[in-house]
Amino acid sequence: MTETSQDTGSLTIAATMMVRNEEENLARCLNSIKDIVDEIVIVDTGSEDKTVEIAESFGARVYHHPWEDNFSLHRNQSMKYAESDWVFVIDADEEVTLGNGITKETLKRFIKEIPIPRDTASVAFKVMDMQGGRCVMEFNSTRIFKKGMVHYEGIVHNAPQIHNRNGAAFCDLLRISHFGYDLTPEKKQKKFERTSGLIFKKLEAEPENWLMYFYLAQVFCEHHDPKKGCEYGEIYIKHKEELRPSKNFNPSIYFTLVINNMKIGNTLRAKELIFEGFEEIPEDLDLAMAMCEWGVQNKALDMLVMGGKQYTDVFNNWQKDPALYGNRFVFSNNIHCLAQVLYYMSCSMVVEGSKYLDILVNQVFPKLPKELQEKSLSNVKATLLASTTNIGKKLKKSIKPLAMVGGQ
Repeated sequence: MTETSQDTGSLTIAATMMVRNEEENLARCLNSIKDIVDEIVIVDTGSEDKTVEIAESFGARVYHHPWEDNFSLHRNQSMKYAESDWVFVIDADEEVTLGNGITKETLKRFIKEIPIPRDTASVAFKVMDMQGGRCVMEFNSTRIFKKGMVHYEGIVHNAPQIHNRNGAAFCDLLRISHFGYDLTPEKKQKKFERTSGLIFKKLEAEPENWLMYFYLAQVFCEHHDPKKGCEYGEIYIKHKEELRPSKNFNPSIYFTLVINNMKIGNTLRAKELIFEGFEEIPEDLDLAMAMCEWGVQNKALDMLVMGGKQYTDVFNNWQKDPALYGNRFVFSNNIHCLAQVLYYMSCSMVVEGSKYLDILVNQVFPKLPKELQEKSLSNVKATLLASTTNIGKKLKKSIKPLAMVGGQ
């Protein structure tokens, strides 16, 4: 059957956005999405550049609202203006990449024939966080919603509250590249000041809003103040039981605190947090990566191997089924981290193997009968020669892919 509008009935999709002074990014974003949506709806919160002009050149309907220090408020406004029955939430600093042959009708057919519970009202896609020209993190993000079935909460890190709890259908027809953290030092500082200012303002009004400490931990760690970030993160963890009923406890805090405790030299607390974190999320890729790095930093082979094995197992499972990690932000789900873990594991096995070989040759062989010593030593030499020859061949074949992993 050929793809026609009749195949998907009257199903329509609106791209909804909130923007302010996004002339550097907006055209790239709108150009990437214009052919897969039926309308583009934008709430502008006070742009002073060419943002509105660019938006209107793509046929977008632009609504003007003064900025009210609340991202979710304006996100919800943009969705209310949409006339379509599904909304695609996207930001100006993002770009959609379509799979081969993907069209508006292909996407609509997926939505119409969502494979998991038929009353599911949302669709998730893979998002790639781009920095310095490469992907540094991948995560799933729910972006398409049936209109009226979602609203956003949170003044800074606005999160969708889906009214239908059957979960999102994962769609691999397209991917979203996010460039929001690929900033100059000056822009990073400005973003930090804006974000932290909003959070502190919220805490002044609501001193026991413990969720705000999660966001403070994140922004201070991103801003290269790990000590302060760890302090805020510990406050957040201390109140996790109070946060659970409202589903506002985010276990990704453990990875953030592990990495930043390692940065400030608090290795014992970092180790404690690794195991505390695994109690919350037993198969977590980031914590497995952190355990591996902790083992390297502290020359603890058991931790390195334990973390490395768990990392490779989880990584392989997630590549087979991206829906397994839900909507969590996962920093270590990329080929660069996999290469690093495999390098650590390979080197550690060589070092550990050499220790056992030393014991074998210098302590055990001398106690064997002379004729058995010579035969055993000959076998060891032959095995090592064969192994190094095979490793050399494999490295020679792999040198180009490994160079690519390093970004060359």
